[in-house]
Amino acid sequence: MSVNIVDTFGNLSTHNLEFVSVESMDELLETSMIFVDETPFNNFDRLPEELSQHNEPDLGEESDLHTSLTELRKFIDERERLKSFDTWNIPHISKHSLAETGFYFLRQPDVVKCFFCEIEIESWTVFDVVVNEHRRWSPSCLFMRGFPTRNTEISKSRSQA
Repeated sequence: MSVNIVDTFGNLSTHNLEFVSVESMDELLETSMIFVDETPFNNFDRLPEELSQHNEPDLGEESDLHTSLTELRKFIDERERLKSFDTWNIPHISKHSLAETGFYFLRQPDVVKCFFCEIEIESWTVFDVVVNEHRRWSPSCLFMRGFPTRNTEISKSRSQA
């Protein structure tokens, strides 16, 4: 998989992920905006002022760059993802499992979206296992592959409070 890197000066470069070590990926995450399959990831400490203060997204709205960055910033926190499931009514699919696996609820029948890779999954059956479906439909999702994404797990946010 290739990763497009836009550095803080706006220069674009492409890297083959198989040749990027975890250490160099950490370094890139500290200094760059990274697009994986058109999906932005950013070091939020370096976000331009106008993006970092962007309004909260309308969960039913189509994603553009500003909305994507705002969604990523908000839903990087598992607790926020879990809150989005307040009206979830599919009993055979756990909202806790969905949030833990990176999904938030789009408030359309059973449509969920990954905060990182932006894959949307719907039409859940009783046989679906959330983690397996995420990996099946988005095998390149760096969150699911264990790369650093600044995800804040509920258990970690509790222990830091």
